[in-house]
Amino acid sequence: MTQSEQLEYLRCAPEDAIEDIIRSYASLSRRTVLSVTGRAAGAEDVEEIVSDVFLQVYNNRMHIDLAKGSLALYIVTLSRRRAVDFLRRRGKAPVEIPLQDAAEEACESDGPYASYEAKAVRTALADAVRALPEPDRTIIFRRFCYNESYREIGNKLDMRENAVNKRCLKALKKLRKILEGVI
Repeated sequence: MTQSEQLEYLRCAPEDAIEDIIRSYASLSRRTVLSVTGRAAGAEDVEEIVSDVFLQVYNNRMHIDLAKGSLALYIVTLSRRRAVDFLRRRGKAPVEIPLQDAAEEACESDGPYASYEAKAVRTALADAVRALPEPDRTIIFRRFCYNESYREIGNKLDMRENAVNKRCLKALKKLRKILEGVI
């Protein structure tokens, strides 16, 4: 079932759909909460935060807009925000992962939740890149997926090397802004 189908199902038959969504995304939410809280939250606290996330998904089901990002990204964002709220109530600072290191750490991370964290980062990043307008999306894709130089990208897009460089830097700033608070 696609995410748009899941969201439609959630809107039409919320009691049944929320169970499917919890089964699909609870591990992702749990891993996100754990990555933010570190050891500050016990197992019961983590489960309570995750429950709050899915209660909010259920309550806001009519207002979720997939044009702004995927359902997974929405759940990761809610999880992160609820975890930060938990830490604020406890008077502790959230564990911060710099944006540039987040993808590497997720891929290198060992442990039972490593694949969930890596998936969350990849999903959030893919959704953010998809949200970029053209040609920024293509420039980012070619630069970081194909490791093409600015000159090579410029030749293929009929743009000057300097223009490609500037658009790439602006697109990276946009990505940082989109992913702020998610990664």
